[in-house]
Amino acid sequence: MAKLIEIDKSENRLRLFDGGKVIRTYPVATGKSTTITPEGRFTILFKTTAPGWTNPDTGEFYPGGSPRNPLGSRWL
Repeated sequence: MAKLIEIDKSENRLRLFDGGKVIRTYPVATGKSTTITPEGRFTILFKTTAPGWTNPDTGEFYPGGSPRNPLGSRWL
């Protein structure tokens, strides 16, 4: 059986399942009300650590690890 990730937006928790059993849990950010995490089933195509982010309002770039970068240390 494939691994499955479930996000609980009410608790801001990610649960990793393997064979129907929870094997790890992590705290996660789920977005503000204007950019809320979408619901549904998705396939992860790309994962990265220390992602950079460009502010869409100002065009300013924030590298991974910057305190002004809202993406945190991981991105799926």
